[in-house]
Parts: sequence; C-alpha cells; structure tokens
Amino acid sequence: MAFPDPVVAGDKLVVPAIQSSDYVTDGTTGWRIGRDGTADFANLNLRGDIGAANISGDTGTFGDVSLPAYSSVGATLDSIVTDLSGRCIGFFQQTDAGLSGITTENILIGLDCYLQPNRIYTINGLARVQPTLANADTQWQALIRATIGTGAALPTTANSPIVQHVGSLWQQAPLHTPPFDSGNIDPNTLLRLILTVNRISGGAGGATMTSGANTTGGLTPKTGITYTFRYPGSAIWVLDHGPSSNMPAFQGYNSTDTPPATPITPTPKTYTKVYYGTWSRTYDGDLTTTWDDSPYCYQGEYASIRGLTRSLIGFDYATIQSDLSGATINSCYLTIKGAHAYYNSGFTCWWGTHSYTAKPSTWNSANVIERVGSVSGLAAGETVKINMGTGVGGSFKSGANKGIAIGPPSTNTLTYYGYIYGATQSGKPYITITYTK
Repeated sequence: MAFPDPVVAGDKLVVPAIQSSDYVTDGTTGWRIGRDGTADFANLNLRGDIGAANISGDTGTFGDVSLPAYSSVGATLDSIVTDLSGRCIGFFQQTDAGLSGITTENILIGLDCYLQPNRIYTINGLARVQPTLANADTQWQALIRATIGTGAALPTTANSPIVQHVGSLWQQAPLHTPPFDSGNIDPNTLLRLILTVNRISGGAGGATMTSGANTTGGLTPKTGITYTFRYPGSAIWVLDHGPSSNMPAFQGYNSTDTPPATPITPTPKTYTKVYYGTWSRTYDGDLTTTWDDSPYCYQGEYASIRGLTRSLIGFDYATIQSDLSGATINSCYLTIKGAHAYYNSGFTCWWGTHSYTAKPSTWNSANVIERVGSVSGLAAGETVKINMGTGVGGSFKSGANKGIAIGPPSTNTLTYYGYIYGATQSGKPYITITYTK
C-alpha cells in the first residue's frame, strides 16, 4: 500500500526535510536533513574520505588542522594541508626587572615547549647588551642550555650549551642552532631551554655585568664596567620547519667534485584546488543580456517573449592557468546548485565552455563551445557534481577555455527549462581540479 503523503519520490526527498524526534533547532540533540541540501547533526563521525566539499560556519578541527570560521564561500578541505612549516612552536621574551652585579653566569629567561617526531627544528635566541664603557679586553658570553625528555628537570648552568655567542664591543648576540631532525622521539617530547649571560673576562681590575630592561647606568672606571640588557631584551624561540620526510631531494658535492649534470627531479605532488565563479550572466534568445540581468543562470524557454535562454559563468582563469602550468590534470569537476525547474522532477541542464575574459553584454557563439555534456533531473535545491573530464581541465591549463556555459538546449521543450544559482549567490558554481606537478 502506498503512503498517502510520501517522503521521497524515487531517490529524491519531496518533503522540505526529515528529522529525528529529539531534534532541536540549535543542533544540540538529534539530526535534520533538508531537501535544499542542508544537514544538521549534533555529532558526526566520518569514517571515509571527504571529497571536494565546502566546510563553513563555526571553527572546526580535522586531525591536526584547525579551521577558522569562514564566510559564505567557506573553506575547502582539499586545499588545506597539514604541513605547517615555518610555524613558531615556542616563544618567550624577557619581561622582568634587570639583574645587577653579574660576575658569573646567570639565567635570564627560560622556555618550555614540545617537539614532535620526524620534524626539522631550529632553536634561536637573542640577547641585546650595551657596555657602559667601551673596552676591547672585556668579553661576555650568551648561551642557550637545554634538557629534553619526559620529566626533564629545569636546565642549569651545569648543562652543556647547545649554542653560544661571545661578544666584546658587540651590542647584540644572535644565537641559532643548525637545523636538526627530531628523529624517532615520542610525540610531545618536552624541551626545556634557558638563555644565560656570563662575563668571561674583563678590563683592568675586572668588570661586572648588569642585565636590565632598559638601564643605562653611568660611566665607571675599568674596575667596574657594567653591561645592560636593553629593550626589547632577551628572547628565545623555536621554529618548526616541517616534516623531515618532506625534505627535498638533494645531491651534495665538494668544491673539488664535478657537480651533477642534471639535478635530481623532486617527486611530483598532487594538489586539489577549488575555483569559484567570479561572474555570471543570462542571455535571452536574441543573444542580449536578459531584461533584469538576473543573478541566476537561466536555461531554456518558458515564454516566447524571452526565447531560448542560456548563461555564462566566468572564473579567475589566470590563476587557474598559473596553477596548472606544467601540471598533469587528473580530474576536473563542475559543481552547480539548482534553483528552479519547470517540473518538480528537475530539468536537463546542458553545460559547455567559453573563452570570454570578462562578462560580455551579448552572447557570441563563436566564443562558446555549446552542449559539451548534460545532467538530467536537476531539481530545485539539489547540488550536483559533474565530471567534465581531463580534456576540459587541459583547456583551462592552455588558456583556450576560461569559463563555463549553461545551455542553450537544442529545443524549447520545458524539460530543459530551469535555472541555477549564479556567481554572486550563496550556491555559486565552482570547479574542482586535481592535478600533479
């Protein structure tokens, strides 16, 4: 027996939405799936891959990638990578009052941070020092000392320095370790650092050294030369340069060697990029801009006064061509969202390509390759992803193709009448291209 009020027609949802009995509008409990393509879940576990979908709205975290809140354009998960090379994983700058009477090594600041396995790091420091009396015989030293590992104790001046700098009349001490591979360490391995300063020799009669935020001090005899740490003071920072497994291929050689004739070719990488429409326009059967220059993209004929409508969608073709330069195209998809169809079951939407660099006022078939492919049953609120093939991706790469055409259909039957969301609307069309280079 058929239900008097069916929920679906075939595989299409015909009611506005279905939801669980405990669903509330703020999404704290239950779930809801709408006919317009929206969905709301209190909790969602995704066990498979996420394709080229849009992620928008509240901040979210996927693995070790944190997504900020985005506008209606949304963030594309495919274009977000987990390699956050160049990030600073630890930083501290001196903020307290100065020290005085430094005649031996003293700890100025400390920093605790965490290292991850198989990544490239550098440890950096800065001490700014000003002598109150220039004396080439007086030297000072800045050092960074460290301990590492679970439960590591705070470093002391007895720990071996990992980097040091000796100064005389120098006023600044930059400290930088060479890049190092953290190797097979445990995740979240504690690294504890201290930045110290030490007077290692002095002028006649010896000298003392003072650390301060911006202390000037007065001129004193050589028996009492002082050093002051001045704004912005000492600092320590640790930089993460990315996974060691991602280090580029290299070949080393000495000055007496013959360099290789051909450098090693890096392993190609695969990228997925999404490009949203930047402009769109509908044209009537006489090939001029439709009377209201609608933001929607129309196709087909509803009334003879307008004739057989068709539309153009433009993209940032220069960026697409630049991204694809030297690349091998793996796939190329067009995603569109239906806004209206004459029949509830949807309309057959034809798509093609065009070579316009900007939005034209009239349609010229010489600039359009019409009816390359179609999708049937595109209903209002339905989003479809159309496989356009690597050939269309190749035409974007060469620059021959700069955008997408919608229609015109070959006849004015109402099966072909409908319209989709345009480039200025929330359901704007976009192209997803996966390529390797």
